[in-house]
Amino acid sequence: MKESVVLVEGVKKVYGSGRKRVEALRGVDMEVKGGELVAIMGPSGAGKTTLLNIISGIEAPTEGKVTVRGIRVDSLNERERRLFRRVNIGYVFQNYNLIPSLNALENVLLPSLFSEEDLSERAMELLKMVGLQGRWDHLPGELSGGERQRVALARALLRNPPLILADEPTGNIDTTQAGKLMRILRRIAREGKAIIVATHDPVVASSCHRVLRLRDGKMGGRM
Repeated sequence: MKESVVLVEGVKKVYGSGRKRVEALRGVDMEVKGGELVAIMGPSGAGKTTLLNIISGIEAPTEGKVTVRGIRVDSLNERERRLFRRVNIGYVFQNYNLIPSLNALENVLLPSLFSEEDLSERAMELLKMVGLQGRWDHLPGELSGGERQRVALARALLRNPPLILADEPTGNIDTTQAGKLMRILRRIAREGKAIIVATHDPVVASSCHRVLRLRDGKMGGRM
């Protein structure tokens, strides 16, 4: 039986108060196990990014429990969440978040900046895995959108985290590049990692093992 990597129980997130009060999440429950590639599908504003941020510890829930690999992330303070995220979670952002003045290899190596461990060889292996072994010395501005997104994925994998979160990873790339990225994610899931993809694209969702639907902050079913 596969191990539970992510368990979300009754998570709510409220921003503001009074007339400016916004309920971004309204009692979300979900579980993702190792080896699963799961899509959270919903329109813009559904709460997908907020949910990923809470799972990763970037934000804290207003109510509810978030357990990642047996650790209650919601009970950690900000510093503890940051350290936990560094070891356990790889995050792929929609807009890549690459540093323009660093080449592909240097961007992949950013998570090792404060580590004494030399991960250069692993970074090159990851660039090869995502099909960019011949582009390691190129700056982000010299790469296509799909290539930049694959650099971001390689960076998320550098420290070999058990959980990968991807926020609209195909939102800024064409269909061909999106297909390449999803095939890579499926391959990574087969290695036992848990992967959660936030998307509004039904084609991307169809490439995942399971689809959870999020609308107006509520989980509304699965496929």
